[in-house]
Formats: sequence, C-alpha cells, structure tokens
Amino acid sequence: AIATFAFIMLFSGVIAWIGIPGVVIFALLMFFSLPLMVMAPQMLPQAYQDYFLPWLPMRFLYEGIREILYFKAGFLNQNTWSLIIVAGIGLLMFFLETFGKRHQKTFI
Repeated sequence: AIATFAFIMLFSGVIAWIGIPGVVIFALLMFFSLPLMVMAPQMLPQAYQDYFLPWLPMRFLYEGIREILYFKAGFLNQNTWSLIIVAGIGLLMFFLETFGKRHQKTFI
C-alpha cells in the first residue's frame, strides 16, 4: 500500500508539474521496470543493473519485499523509508504546483 501511494503521489506530482509529457516519462519507467517483475535482479544483464535499475522507483518495492520475505527484515526497513520519502516529494510537488501562483486566480 505504501508503494502504491508513493507511485501515485509521484505520478500526480509530475503530472501537475510538467503536464501531459509526464505520462511519457512514467510509461518509459514502467516499460523498463517490467524485467524486474519477471526475473531476479541478479539475472538481468549487467548494463541493465548498472544503468536502468538505480533509476527505477519500483526498485524500492521489490527490494523491500525481498528483505521482508527472505532476510527477515522488519516492516520499516530502509526501502520503506525510501518509499515514504518518494511519496512526500510527490505530495510536495503536487501541492506546490496546485497552490502556486499559476493557479492562484482560480482559487479566489
């Protein structure tokens, strides 16, 4: 639930900030995160591990679930805190753009 909320907040913040071109960014992110759902990160090509994997926001979800299930980590591990920070950044972007000067005339 935290990962879903973080992704939705990040998506909403980027869409509010840059508009419809943000959809293309998230479509590419989802396209490049599909191999993570299919196979373990260690089985991915080295170039994918080095260049694409660190930039994917869904990486925190997969690593957090792996730590909870296999390594007996607690619920509030480092990946969960990363997702909470990502959700906070998305929420901040959304509110700053929504209540910014550009939209001030519509509220008055």
